[in-house]
Order: sequence, then structure tokens, then C-alpha cells
Amino acid sequence: MKLSPAIKLFLLVSIALSLGCAKTEQDFCKYLSLEEAQEFDATISSTEMRQTERILYCVYKNEASDRLFISLDQALKYSSKDFLEVLAKNSPEKVEEIITLPSTGIDAAALFLGNDDELKLDFLLVQNSKYSVTIRAHDVTSADADKVDKLKSIAVMVLSRI
Repeated sequence: MKLSPAIKLFLLVSIALSLGCAKTEQDFCKYLSLEEAQEFDATISSTEMRQTERILYCVYKNEASDRLFISLDQALKYSSKDFLEVLAKNSPEKVEEIITLPSTGIDAAALFLGNDDELKLDFLLVQNSKYSVTIRAHDVTSADADKVDKLKSIAVMVLSRI
């Protein structure tokens, strides 16, 4: 059974929310401007806050589809890599790669899932001692080092603005 991206996001954030619930009155879109999101994907034309169940996240989209998802929460009590390893074990995908993204003072890791031909970004998780930022983006593969670095920079920027 393949989990949809929305279900995967729900599972990730639900676990994080059990550690400390996100406040529903927050507007996560205020932490990253439309122009800054367009530096990652020039086709992004609007933002929208969404909530499903207890999950609150900002979606950056173009006219055709959602392109970038950002969710915020309290820092996890374990490393980003450890958390993503748990997600990978529970994924129906057979091939995965978890990479730790180096940075002084910031705990960051990315989970890529897919088949033998291509691994696509499933989640990028970055956290400091107080908050965590979870990012999902379309069309980012494990070979796209520049895109992964840009997403990490976005997450660090968002963390600095909370």
C-alpha cells in the first residue's frame, strides 16, 4: 500500500505534534515570503495555510499544483536523522537514503524514497534547540544537491524568524 504525500505529512507531523501541539492560529507563510519561495521554484505564484486534522502547514503553489510545503513545530527530543529513519522503516518504498546535512548548531537531515532508478525527496527536517521545520518539495532527487541545499537554507531562514 503506497501512502499519499498528504498521509505521509500527516504521520510525520502527528508524531511531532504528540510532543507539543502546534498552535492553529499561527500563519507559517509569514516566515517565508513569496519572493523567497520563488528563488527555489520560479513557478510559485501564491501561498495558502492549510490544516488537516491537527496538521497545520503552509503551501506554496503555482496555478497547476502545490510545489513546496512547510510545517513548524517544537524541536523533537531526538535527532532529525533518527526521526527520518523511523519514517523510512514504516514506508512502503523499498529504497531509501537518509543524509545528514552538516551545519553548525543546526540538526538537519533529508529522507529520499523511491525505486532503484531515482530517489525523490520525501522530507527535509531541520531543527534547533526550540523548533523544527519540515519541508516537502516536488521534483527534488537525491542527485539535486543544489536544490537540497536551497531547501535547507529556507528551513534555516524560517527557524531564524520564529
